[in-house]
Amino acid sequence: LMPIVRKQGNAILAAPRVTGERFHYFDTGIKKLIIELELDECCVFLVHLSLKYRHRQQQLRSLHDLIVKSHKPVIVAGDFNTFWGNNELFL
Repeated sequence: LMPIVRKQGNAILAAPRVTGERFHYFDTGIKKLIIELELDECCVFLVHLSLKYRHRQQQLRSLHDLIVKSHKPVIVAGDFNTFWGNNELFL
């Protein structure tokens, strides 16, 4: 089955304790949006990674660069599309 790209989306439902929000974009892939939500105790990054392995690897490198800049603990969530297993997540 091929997903219908135009009818998919990412969202974060959060309590009023949100202290900041930022939108970043990957350079590769169809789904480029990275939602960063800063809460009192942590930051949440929500992503939907590419279906193509090479693009996913580039996206993971970009995501890593954003995460290391955070001064709080980080939660990364979303659809990682890691068809090749967990080893894809180790850079």
